[in-house]
Amino acid sequence: MITDLYAISDHTARERYRELVRLAYDVGWREVGAGNRERQIRDAKHYLRYVQHSLEALIDGSPLPGHVEPPVLDRPEDEPWQPPVVPWYWGDPADGS
Repeated sequence: MITDLYAISDHTARERYRELVRLAYDVGWREVGAGNRERQIRDAKHYLRYVQHSLEALIDGSPLPGHVEPPVLDRPEDEPWQPPVVPWYWGDPADGS
């Protein structure tokens, strides 16, 4: 799980991407939180979008979204993880998510 991300110059964005890689590994290979597989997949998907939003901000020269802790995959709740603030287009059905 060594991830060299020299193209991502911002340390915070790079760490968020590394966390995304860890989440994907935990979901796909380690099956962490497998007792609630549907929620676990949505958690990873929502964190992916959070990282995407961070990278878009970096590219645009905008401030990165505020720091939030990544989802805990083996928690008992059924509600999927969401960052506290999301872009307006996350709720747009044309966005494809």
